[in-house]
Amino acid sequence: MREKVKQHPLILFSDFRILFFARLISSIGDKFFLISLSWLVLSMDNSNSALNLSIVMAANIIPVVIFGPFMGTIADCINRKTCLVLADIVRAFFMAILAFFVCNDNYTIWSLFILSFLIATFTPLFESATNASIEILTDEESISQAVALDSMVLQVSNLLGAFLGGVVIYAVGIKGAFIFNALSFIVSLFIILFIHTNLSVKKNTMTKNFRQEFGQGFKYIISIKPLFALIIFFLIFNFFVSPIAIFIPLIVKFVINEQSNWLAILEGAVALGSVMITLLLSFRNDINEKMYKKIFISVLTMGISMSLIGLSTNRYIIALCLFITGCTLAHVNATAYGFFQKIVPDYLKGRFFAILTTMCFSIIPITYIINGALTNIVSVSTVVFYEGILSVLAAFIIIFIPKYQLGGDNYGLLYKVD
Repeated sequence: MREKVKQHPLILFSDFRILFFARLISSIGDKFFLISLSWLVLSMDNSNSALNLSIVMAANIIPVVIFGPFMGTIADCINRKTCLVLADIVRAFFMAILAFFVCNDNYTIWSLFILSFLIATFTPLFESATNASIEILTDEESISQAVALDSMVLQVSNLLGAFLGGVVIYAVGIKGAFIFNALSFIVSLFIILFIHTNLSVKKNTMTKNFRQEFGQGFKYIISIKPLFALIIFFLIFNFFVSPIAIFIPLIVKFVINEQSNWLAILEGAVALGSVMITLLLSFRNDINEKMYKKIFISVLTMGISMSLIGLSTNRYIIALCLFITGCTLAHVNATAYGFFQKIVPDYLKGRFFAILTTMCFSIIPITYIINGALTNIVSVSTVVFYEGILSVLAAFIIIFIPKYQLGGDNYGLLYKVD
């Protein structure tokens, strides 16, 4: 065990460790912000609170869909450290404006939507630059573990952000959370400045034609059928799993009739499950073996857990099911992203992960609004139950999509259909 600890990416690679902690702080602030934002919307005097929540939460996703591929192309054109710094500066600026409006009680649903949209616009640049930097900051043997750790950043931040968000809202109100989030971007920026590794693109294949480079990422994905099929599966998967972000506040408010402390507990249950799984995976370098079987089992388990949430009004059973859901989500994400890190060439990573995020996130605003509208018609428990059933059915899609075999061709991947 001691030898495994010594070979852990956080121990071996100092600049990867710096990026890890920068992302952690920034992501904690993000989660803090989303919890505060959702509770702020639900606390407003409006009969359409569920729909308003889905609209405001969609504002954090729509920019990823619109600007993701563009930001990914930028991350493959310029130094990725520059991208990280720029993203933090812009997001801190708009978050400070939002904090000012909230602290002065001068906001509406649409002002929250617009400022959330502007903040989220530069998130794809930060994420694309981060994903494209992991291989540079580690090595081939450690890449799977590093990806699991990178996934764990989001899960740990969800856990800590949920805890801090719930405690602060319960103790002193919502306003301080927005100030905290603005400061988190500044701290993240400061830490990133200590990265010494050159984060320029390894292989200089970029041309002067930005439009061609922008389209090359799409061409890469579409031309490889198993890759495209797997991404389509994740798009379907996201349709059923992403509404958890709006289900949890609604469950707290209208099913178990609790205060913001239980919002933190339920959000934390999802995050705790994710943290535990990603931490375990960070000590393994074989997480991509039998990938399709693992994804099938995880998605199936997640669907069953969501259905049980819809059937229960017991807050402890709901918390347990959300914990299991967090475990399965982390397992799916870490397994798939580790695989993508291995097969995608470095010079395409920024564009690939931006497009992957864009394609998967493109369905989220739609499912937010659909599920938000449905919860205004029927109970949130009913909606969650049927989402779980549909997730169980979606798991079986993985059986029928083309499968990969690693190798080497012009795209860095040789595949065959089993």
